[in-house]
Formats: sequence, structure tokens, C-alpha cells
Amino acid sequence: NYDEFKKYRGYMFDYYKNTPGPKTLRFQSFKNEIIKCVEGTDGFIEKRFEIKKQFHQYKYGSACEKITSEIKKINV
Repeated sequence: NYDEFKKYRGYMFDYYKNTPGPKTLRFQSFKNEIIKCVEGTDGFIEKRFEIKKQFHQYKYGSACEKITSEIKKINV
């Protein structure tokens, strides 16, 4: 819950500016958006790349492949 987290913990960066893509409230919507990301049809790939350059120190590694592999295991 965005409001609850903001109230008790807070954010160092603007959540909405630094998390490109739709914000879902239901698990099924979340799954649908993940599928779009995996398929490359979500329309936010360029913005995610910009954010990645700002926040990620290392540009190469296998984290993306590991995450994608786990997402593909989800029975949709």
C-alpha cells in the first residue's frame, strides 16, 4: 500500500517518477502487466532503461535472466 508505506517509512525518491509502468491493485492485473513486460508489449521499456542507468551500478550480469526465468515459471 503506497500511502501506508509513505506514512511509516517514506520514499527517498518519487515513487511514481521512478517506477515506470502501470500501478496495479489486483494480482490478476499484476500478472497481466508482467506478461506484457516479458513479451515486450508494455510500452515502458525505454523509460525502464533510463531508470536503470540512474540506479544500477553494474550494467551486465545475469539478474535479468534469473528474474525472467522465474516469471516464466508462473502458471498463467
